[in-house]
Amino acid sequence: MGSQLIDYYSYEGFKEFKIDPQMSVREIQQNLLALRRIWNQRENRNPEKARVVLSVLDGAKIIFQNEPSKAQYDLLLEEQRKKAQQEQKRSYSGDDSNEEKDDFVDYYSEDLGISRMMSVQEILSRLNRLGDQLRNRGTFNSAVYHKLNLIDKGQVVFQSEQSKQAYDAELDKRNQKAPQKNTEKERKGRLYDGISRAREFLANGFPGEASAAAESAMRFYDEAKDGAEIYLLFLDISKAQGKADQAARYLQKAVVVDPRNPSVYAQGALLYSSSILQDANQCRKYANMMIELANGSGDRDYASIGNGLLAWSYYFQDPKDMAKGLSLANTCVSRDAWGNAKKVLEAERERLEAVKKREEAERRAQQEREEAERQAQEIADRAATKKTIKTLLIIGLIVWVLISFVKACGS
Repeated sequence: MGSQLIDYYSYEGFKEFKIDPQMSVREIQQNLLALRRIWNQRENRNPEKARVVLSVLDGAKIIFQNEPSKAQYDLLLEEQRKKAQQEQKRSYSGDDSNEEKDDFVDYYSEDLGISRMMSVQEILSRLNRLGDQLRNRGTFNSAVYHKLNLIDKGQVVFQSEQSKQAYDAELDKRNQKAPQKNTEKERKGRLYDGISRAREFLANGFPGEASAAAESAMRFYDEAKDGAEIYLLFLDISKAQGKADQAARYLQKAVVVDPRNPSVYAQGALLYSSSILQDANQCRKYANMMIELANGSGDRDYASIGNGLLAWSYYFQDPKDMAKGLSLANTCVSRDAWGNAKKVLEAERERLEAVKKREEAERRAQQEREEAERQAQEIADRAATKKTIKTLLIIGLIVWVLISFVKACGS
């Protein structure tokens, strides 16, 4: 099967200027032009997402260049939708009697580089790129054929938001069966074993393998019992991969699942203080929420960690309030286990030392200038004195000559 058609009519990136089959090509082209202006402006702020949408816009421009090309696209898209519906009926028949023969695939746990938090467009883009890479290598074995087969089937499963929602619902339904077959202790053991393996991969610099291990652990996750730890794991994996938008989505999920947990907000503050997603307002918002929850529960350690994060943000992030950052750092440095308050105080000491060195250098330079001016004045004074003496000697000589001349004339 070839690459899946993107459903431009339901594409999430076009939500500001949606297009639909009833619009004329001219109307669609006007909306696409407006969308391109919007995403060109967003490229500096959100380059990863903007590049995906701009690439989709390039494809849409070709599809909707005239009425015949639009008509052909509409026909192919309708055929694709019908095929997807047929696949869904076959995949999600709900017949538990055929469970032994079931070929249902958890695509998120396969090595395809996709995750549940990704949008349909991101998943299709990833699957298409991976399929092209595998075909272009020219080396085919059973593992490659297996992965290409998974990609082809996955493109059908994820061909629209509706088909993805149906697949995710079926995946949840099947995953719920795992605890029924195992004891609660075994379920938790498998969950935390997967989380532990993922953390180990991440610590050793293998975010792709960490993501696969985390997706496997997700099979044994129970949102009502297990809190937000697994979403914080996915957040850290996304940070390691430089996927800012994906990390933000996992953070939002963690907050929804465990809104009274100060550690969730601590991770939020860390995310928005990181190099991939600098945002002082968001960082301070999450740090303040963390402090509020910690104070409410009497957890002085977490309150100090929150104040340390807040101090770091005010001292280092624009808009800065370095005085406020220093004040906060001084109040919590002894209990801030994460060391952010210490970083602020060390940076301030270094800044003051640099100021002191600069002032000392300026003082020495001024002294050197004054000494040079004094020496120059002494030289000038000596030269003037020599000139005066020379002038007096000349005058004295002239007087002596005149006197001698007068005496000679008188005699």
